[in-house]
Amino acid sequence: MSSSDKERNQRANDEKADRESSASQASGRRQSRAASKRQTQETKQRTGKAADERQREEQAAGNDDRRSTQAGRRPVANGQVFDPSAAIKVERLRLARRWREAGLTYSAIYAYSQVMERYPCTGASRAAAEELLEMAKEQLDEERYYTALGIFNRLEELA
Repeated sequence: MSSSDKERNQRANDEKADRESSASQASGRRQSRAASKRQTQETKQRTGKAADERQREEQAAGNDDRRSTQAGRRPVANGQVFDPSAAIKVERLRLARRWREAGLTYSAIYAYSQVMERYPCTGASRAAAEELLEMAKEQLDEERYYTALGIFNRLEELA
C-alpha cells in the first residue's frame, strides 16, 4: 500500500470516527433534554401539589382566625402558644426579604403585596408597606424610576 492510500484510509477512518462521535453526542444531548423535561415535569407536579397543600393550609388558617382566639393553636414549651397563622405571616415577610436581598425585585414586590392583601390592618401588613417604601427609595437611588413608580402605585392600591 502506498503512502497516499494510507493517508486516504486514515482520513476516511477519521471522518467515520467524527461522524460516529457527532451522532453519539447528538444522542446524548437528546437523552439529556428528555431527562431535563422529565425533571421539569416532575418538579411542576410536586410544586403544584405543594401549592395545593399550602392553599388548603392557608384557608384553614384563615378559618381559624374567625373562630375563637385559641382555635388552631397548640401549646409550646414554657407555656407559650403556637399560632400558625402568625407564623405564616412572618414567613411570608421573611421570604419577601430574602428575595429583596437576593436582588429579585419583582418577586419581592409580589410577596410584600401578597402579605398586604391577605393580612390587611395587621402588623405584618404595616411591615410589608414600610419595606416596600424602603425598596422604592432604593429603586429611586438606582435610577429605576418606573419600578419605584410601580411600587408607589401598588401601595396606593393596597392602602
